[in-house]
Amino acid sequence: MSRQLIGLKTFFLITVAALVLASCGKDSTDQPGKIGYPEETAKLISQVTSGVIASDDEIRVRFTSEIIKQNIVGQTVSEKVFEFSPGIDGVTKWENAQTLVFKPNAKLPMREKYSGKLIIEKLLPKLADKNPLPL
Repeated sequence: MSRQLIGLKTFFLITVAALVLASCGKDSTDQPGKIGYPEETAKLISQVTSGVIASDDEIRVRFTSEIIKQNIVGQTVSEKVFEFSPGIDGVTKWENAQTLVFKPNAKLPMREKYSGKLIIEKLLPKLADKNPLPL
């Protein structure tokens, strides 16, 4: 065998081994751009604010269909329907019949990582069996 062919085989094996090792132990939530929430959440929610956001951004949850009546649009949700870790104080309002918006009371600290859950039973008691929905 020629040296060039042996070199190519060695390079190929090292590349494959590196790719296999790099992918071990990762799930879909570790990959940028991938959201790893359950199928039942995807059936109710079509879009959520995620990834890197500005410190003064609002957090939006858009449902797959209209879930409130038009007369409720613009109203503040009195129940605490979001849980954030670390905690965030703010106000939740209906932007439209499909979109719930959480506006933090203050700018969020830079370079902080947050996770959140929507407590669906407080928002829509008829969907209590879906509580809580990870976002």
